[in-house]
Amino acid sequence: MLRGHNDRELLANGLKNEHILFYQSWKEITESKTFDSYQYKSVNVLNGIRELIHDISSYLQGTTYTNHTLEAMQQELLATVKADYIMNTDFKVVKNRIIQSLSKKYDSDSKLKGLNHQLQSYYSELKNRYDSCLTQRLSEAINNETEDQYNLTSTFISRCVDLGWSVRALFNKIDALKSETTQNDGIDNFLSKIINAKKQAYAIFVPFRLKIIPKDGRTKEEYRENVIQQLESLQVQIKSGTEVIEEFPSIDNEKINKQLTYMKVDATAHDGFSAVHAAVIELSRVLNILSFFTTIDSWLINDFSAFIAYNTESPYTMQLKATNIYKTYEYLDSSSKVYSRTVHFISQKEHTNHLSQKLLSSFSYSNLSRASLALEEKYMNIWIAVESLCRSDAYDNIIDSIIKLVPNASALRYTYRKVRNFIEDCNRCQVSFAFSTEKIDTKASNKEKLVEDVIAVFRNPTLNAELDNRCKCNSLLHQRYIELLGWLSDPQKLVDMVTKHHQTVTWHLNRLYRIRNEIAHSGTLQEISAVRYTEHLYDYLATIVSEIVRFSESKQMDSLEQIFAIINDNYLEFLDLASAKKTIDKTIALGDFWKTGIISYL
Repeated sequence: MLRGHNDRELLANGLKNEHILFYQSWKEITESKTFDSYQYKSVNVLNGIRELIHDISSYLQGTTYTNHTLEAMQQELLATVKADYIMNTDFKVVKNRIIQSLSKKYDSDSKLKGLNHQLQSYYSELKNRYDSCLTQRLSEAINNETEDQYNLTSTFISRCVDLGWSVRALFNKIDALKSETTQNDGIDNFLSKIINAKKQAYAIFVPFRLKIIPKDGRTKEEYRENVIQQLESLQVQIKSGTEVIEEFPSIDNEKINKQLTYMKVDATAHDGFSAVHAAVIELSRVLNILSFFTTIDSWLINDFSAFIAYNTESPYTMQLKATNIYKTYEYLDSSSKVYSRTVHFISQKEHTNHLSQKLLSSFSYSNLSRASLALEEKYMNIWIAVESLCRSDAYDNIIDSIIKLVPNASALRYTYRKVRNFIEDCNRCQVSFAFSTEKIDTKASNKEKLVEDVIAVFRNPTLNAELDNRCKCNSLLHQRYIELLGWLSDPQKLVDMVTKHHQTVTWHLNRLYRIRNEIAHSGTLQEISAVRYTEHLYDYLATIVSEIVRFSESKQMDSLEQIFAIINDNYLEFLDLASAKKTIDKTIALGDFWKTGIISYL
């Protein structure tokens, strides 16, 4: 949730009242600092079907050798189809057929081939009408100001990303709703223009700053000409700044240095961010070839100071840095308690042991991922960071360890993180916690005590009513308050929320493992939400580091295997307590978790 986006402020900035919740939702879903649970969802019905088709085909062709990821993706797609608003309103027959197909067990190649044919027919049916139905339903939800618009907006953005839009461009796109022209055109026209937009031609210019390695007795300048010839043979044009300005007179010449030489890559994209991303992938392919044959020295994305994207069809110019294109979760910062705990732990001389070495090794691979250019390199390095930290001799193989440990660790403080995020949203919306009978300092350093106090507010009828009224300053914040109230008032709903999150993470990890295998076996990364999946891995790594350091500190324990056992046992104990007999008050059975939002029984 963004600061300065309360209802009154948005109205003052020209937004129409009926567009407020939609605007707030869109901004939150596409903002890079947003808590991961509220960002756009990677999986929607269409790309879920497409990925399962791809995975089945890979398995049948022998590209992948295990089918447990198939089963996980099948279960996830089944849950996605059942929950999808558009499938429930506009594709009831197709929905029923998909559910019937995905509810079966496929234990032979012939059965998998049959499922593959069915999925392809479902995809053909949906791809022609799904987006138009989604646009219509979202437009109706916005005009009628219903709560469905948040989930519909998330699905809409997910589909736009599938179609090639960058999330950063979408974040800016919504601001057009403040203009009178867009408002007069209507919300349905605004949405249709985005989801039906045609890709446009871009010219991407990158400063030529390659490190030339002269060969065959030639001078550096002579060999530089040879490198230029090789680049041009691989569809990378070389132009001087002056030539760029002459060829494209409408380009912003303040962004082009006439004294420099540029590499030019052509791309078609919906926006400048996506165009530069496509150009970087193409440039990476070419430069890796030259680097392998030692025509040029090894290179990094940071070797290039800027990427200038010029739209040749609707002329405009934008200049980006690598950090504008490849950013991951920005809420993982150095101000958190996890950071201070980790630094304190590793800085102690007595902790130069197996555990600290494991953490340092994981951080090293994470850094390599951030420094990498190609998506395959970014992905594989962050996967190795997770794998190196989670390896355990208590499991037969590494994937079993990851799939058991990471979801368990992610679930332990999931409720706490939800409440903590709500508190931060209240701060950004300037909601006071000075109630009639008590005052809570939302900037207090003891965050665990703060979360416990705020949970108590939700269960106090007097204070809860005051909080309800104050949250109405921001439509999205109030919707988030209602959602949180439902969980914190009903122990079964709270349990269901945590177990659903656990299941979702398990499904994600199976998908991420499949992608890891695809890269390892074929050397390529399927371009379905590739950047988003890398971000998932960063988040999971941060979560497991957080739990390892927390338990190491609280239990004075240096054994990674013992810490893993405690993490797993805590979640298993939670499940046992959550399944207590109906005769037992579940709020009592759940123990401190009901009060603190943290699963910590051992």
